[in-house]
Amino acid sequence: MTATALSESGVRSPDPSLVSDPGSSLYAVTHDLNPLYLCRDVVPRFAHCANSSGPLADDVALQLSRFPLFTVEKFMAAADPTHKTGKYAEDRIVAALAQAKAHNPSQLSLFYLNTLIDFPFYKLYETTLAHPDMMLKD
Repeated sequence: MTATALSESGVRSPDPSLVSDPGSSLYAVTHDLNPLYLCRDVVPRFAHCANSSGPLADDVALQLSRFPLFTVEKFMAAADPTHKTGKYAEDRIVAALAQAKAHNPSQLSLFYLNTLIDFPFYKLYETTLAHPDMMLKD
């Protein structure tokens, strides 16, 4: 897929054989990640999501792996009482990114950490509580 084809192509629904729920609202785009795709003149297609109830199902991770760029929201697995993928948001985000990357090693993963808001579900929160001298002061 070239940069021109990307801007003209629509999102296609996923192959029903690859998902457990063929009526799913997830959509995927196949790509070849050629250098034109990542140039500054083209906004790449990407996926940004979270499953607050727990880790990603493998069929969902497979669908998300079809995007060339994947980011995960801070509430990933936040309501999972077992903490299968980690106690902190950072651990759960990295686990979700790794799930998709296992299906597509060339996928770019983006981890954004908001350090302006000291969210209590981040490891950073406990670090700043333990070391108040790290906080910016007016």
